[in-house]
Amino acid sequence: MSALRRRARRLRRRGTGVAPLAGVDGSSDPTNDGPQQEIIYRFAVNRGMAVALVIETPDWYSGLLQSALARVRIEGQN
Repeated sequence: MSALRRRARRLRRRGTGVAPLAGVDGSSDPTNDGPQQEIIYRFAVNRGMAVALVIETPDWYSGLLQSALARVRIEGQN
């Protein structure tokens, strides 16, 4: 039996409350219960020096492909 459990039993006998073991080992972190933040990639398509279009997508490869196609469409190089 681990020393932590022996100590918890000793404190329970005295009537002192202790934290549950799930909170002690770090496997269930109460601060991480919210939704995970999603990464958004931004691709800017320029026309000359000005930004003509900004593509925001969670998928990097899809955004790269969309920006390349938009650049060809804007500049007319097909």
